[in-house]
Amino acid sequence: MSEPAWIRTPPGPRETGVAAATAIALGLGTAAVSFWLVRTLLSREAVPLRPPVRSTDDEGTGRLP
Repeated sequence: MSEPAWIRTPPGPRETGVAAATAIALGLGTAAVSFWLVRTLLSREAVPLRPPVRSTDDEGTGRLP
């Protein structure tokens, strides 16, 4: 049998602190990206794909003088 690559030991205060800091940093990063994305999507304005239709002139061509 091959030897294990590591021997499991109970985590100490340093390992627990590093794990907690990593989890908090990832959570804050995810929250920041989610906030930015939702804020960007909600602050959009509709852009018409075609210009608004104007009333026709006296000749009925629809062009402005």
